[in-house]
This record gives sequence, structure tokens and C-alpha cells, in this order.
Amino acid sequence: MTSKVAVSVVLMATIWMVKTAPTVVPVTPATTSPIEPRPVRAIPVQSDNGTLVERPLEDELHHVEEKSSEAMDDAETAGNAWHNAKTEMDNAL
Repeated sequence: MTSKVAVSVVLMATIWMVKTAPTVVPVTPATTSPIEPRPVRAIPVQSDNGTLVERPLEDELHHVEEKSSEAMDDAETAGNAWHNAKTEMDNAL
């Protein structure tokens, strides 16, 4: 019986708090015009002599693709060398 009374009191208190809670008014921004993004045509990159220069985005993408391809080739070469060394070691034992 005591637990039913406690549940009823908690339920009534919750209902009272919901009814008397202040209404939340949404805040609108001071400016209603949306900020439009500017298209990115060039990005700053470090040149070979250490200065920052703006490089067109397409050129930078091509440069990154070349470096990535070179890195993948180097990784494949290193993997093959490791495999060959391991094979030689296994054969020597």
C-alpha cells in the first residue's frame, strides 16, 4: 500500500511540474539570410622553397594522386623485398 501512495505522489508531482514549466521560446538568429559557401578554387600549399603559394585545387589533387601512387609503389617494393628476405632466411635454415 505504501508503494502505491509513493508512486501516486511522484506521478502527481511530475504532472504538476510539467504543467507549470515555463514555455521555451525558440531563439532566432539576428540575421535571417543564410551564409552561402564560397567555391574553393585554390588552396595554400608549401612550395619547394618553403613559402606558401596558392595552387589550383585540380593541380593539388593531381599532385596528391601522384604522391599516393609513388607511396603505394614503394610499399609494394618494400613488401616484396621483405618476402624475398624471409624466403631466403627460411631456405637457409
